[in-house]
Amino acid sequence: MNARHIPALLLLVSAVMSAQARDRVLHLPVDEALADVTTRGIVGSMTVRFGSASASNVDVLTHDVQVDGGALPVRENAYQRDSQPPSDESVCQKAFTDAMKRLATAARQAGATAAVGIVSDFKGQLVDDAATYECHAGSFHSYVSLRAQLARTVSQASPVPVNSGYADLANLDAVPSTPAGKARYAHFLTLPKPRAFAFLEDGTWRFWADTPDAVSKVFDDCARLNKRCWLYAVDDGVVWNAEEGRRIASAAQWRLATAPVAPKDEHQ
Repeated sequence: MNARHIPALLLLVSAVMSAQARDRVLHLPVDEALADVTTRGIVGSMTVRFGSASASNVDVLTHDVQVDGGALPVRENAYQRDSQPPSDESVCQKAFTDAMKRLATAARQAGATAAVGIVSDFKGQLVDDAATYECHAGSFHSYVSLRAQLARTVSQASPVPVNSGYADLANLDAVPSTPAGKARYAHFLTLPKPRAFAFLEDGTWRFWADTPDAVSKVFDDCARLNKRCWLYAVDDGVVWNAEEGRRIASAAQWRLATAPVAPKDEHQ
């Protein structure tokens, strides 16, 4: 080999090694990932709850199930040189979907109907967050590693409502909606619990009742419509806030607001 070619070869090797070593860590919204059409089809009726606190008071069937999802950054047109590579976020969504597929398979094999206490666990590095999941995006592969507890059933009771103090539950005059919206809310109050009622940004509404996943299903509806929405009432409590920034705008926010507080260690 000609000596003048050696520096160029070293640069090429260095570039390849750097590309292989790329590991961009992203923390992405759980609600958006679960709202993906493919992911929704995979999850189906299985109850899914992120954050270790969501496994509290649940009769766990199988402990610490680890699943590793992966995806390749495939271009839209692999035969077209100027085809743009996919974003890390879009590849991470595919890796998340792959992980959820493996988790749903494990749940079916175990006879479970719920995956709770889900946390990100990449090579022993734990990220316990009810609102986000962790993805490691590389040049040639992206990974999402999850650890979950599988349960045969989950409690039919909703978390203890966070009453905002905005209004009494039955005060129709306080409901921020049209007469039609107030009428639907009045109907909602006659339905069995667990239940949840939300208003969308366009002034319409969605509600679910008689299901432990009422809150999640309301936000799933909003995601399918590609519209923001905020909880107005859950079970027997009004959770609405006059300030938009203080309203509950996702199932993850609701889980955080109702998560049990760990007892204080008096020895600390």
